Amino acid sequence: MPVFIVKLWKHRYYSYALLKNELKGRYTRSYLGILWLIIQPLIQVAVYAFIFSTVFLARLPGMSQTPGAYAIYLLAGIAAWTLLSEIITRNTTVFTRHANLIKKYPVPKISLFIAATGEALFNNLILLILVIILSLILNPLFQVSTLIYLLPVFFLIVLLAFSLGVLLATLNVFIRDIEQAVSVVLQLLFWLTPIVYTLNVLPEKYQILIHLNPASAFAGAYQNIFVYNHAPDWNALLYPLLLSLLIIMIVNIIYNKAKHELVDVL
Repeated sequence: MPVFIVKLWKHRYYSYALLKNELKGRYTRSYLGILWLIIQPLIQVAVYAFIFSTVFLARLPGMSQTPGAYAIYLLAGIAAWTLLSEIITRNTTVFTRHANLIKKYPVPKISLFIAATGEALFNNLILLILVIILSLILNPLFQVSTLIYLLPVFFLIVLLAFSLGVLLATLNVFIRDIEQAVSVVLQLLFWLTPIVYTLNVLPEKYQILIHLNPASAFAGAYQNIFVYNHAPDWNALLYPLLLSLLIIMIVNIIYNKAKHELVDVL
């Protein structure tokens, strides 16, 4: 970890330049620009809220007197899920997307991952601001002071997603099916995460599948903060933390063995 921090600091200007170009390229010639980051989740939430809240009469335990609680519950879960999935997705394709650059120049690999992660963080920050604003408007229980709990959860999501993204990016160079597999697995994991439903609606025998999904702990933490205005379940977050540390050790082994062959295989 200290070596990683040293490299991060050493290549900070290059990482910033890459991130700036990524963001500029994404929003160039777009009339709405970053507004798409708000429009897309709002439409998604509106659809889910109508189907599950109106058609299936979904209600949150203890929140029957708060009409906007279910929308906040959805948005909070989507914010946590989007941060996790976008960092993983963007980092998985880092080497293949920048293959030409890596072959021509001695590019610091860490900068590619930092730029991809930074873009995901920027996008998620816009969505997070929207969640905060809507929570203040729609949820009388919500208090800004509770956001202090968000910081360790946010860091843990980034840690797990980043480490997993580096691992998958390395494997994706040698096994190109990884990129497609990640997309399929993330779709499956979304529905194994209590975002559009609550955990208590599932039979107890199936709840173990939800607990095995680390994204469930993240979504639950966000929902506790924005909907119920209290601290996350720290015990539930212990599993993603241990998983992150395990993946970091695996990445350290696999990447060090594969880094000398990466350019040749690309």
